[in-house]
Amino acid sequence: MAIQGVASDEQVFFHDRANRPKSYVLMAAGTFAICLAVLGFMIASRSPTFKPSLISFSTAPVLIGLGLITVGWYMFLTEPRVVTVDRDGFSIQDPRGNRRFRWNDIGGCALSGNAGTNQPRVLIVTGVNGKPMISLDDSFHPFEKMVKSMTDHVESRAPGAVNPLASESPPN
Repeated sequence: MAIQGVASDEQVFFHDRANRPKSYVLMAAGTFAICLAVLGFMIASRSPTFKPSLISFSTAPVLIGLGLITVGWYMFLTEPRVVTVDRDGFSIQDPRGNRRFRWNDIGGCALSGNAGTNQPRVLIVTGVNGKPMISLDDSFHPFEKMVKSMTDHVESRAPGAVNPLASESPPN
């Protein structure tokens, strides 16, 4: 049984990794901060300054650097790589494995953000309880086709379930 307006074939959408190097930038900035802390420690340990300067030259940059590296690594490990949409639901492949979502478990979806601005557009998929289940940003190729495919599936199952969240687009 084919759903009207929904392609019956499986559609695969890949993450554009070249478009979003945030995790690499954060890890590189953290490494730079730790190198800066080592340099600050060497300078402070050789100078006859008051010892609290040793703390400010070394401890703070190390803590900031470790925080940046941790956030960058977490982003790298949790970033979705592939989204597959089919007739039964959609699945998300990330470094932790595959997660499968059935259309019966989806309460709605909404597109957040504005095209043409610096803010990334995000497709927010909510569960039947109204709580967000997953957010997919516009770094998937082609994003518009993925949004249309997912909203068509949700709309065919429950009319009016698309865009239950407040839209962030400016009023006309």
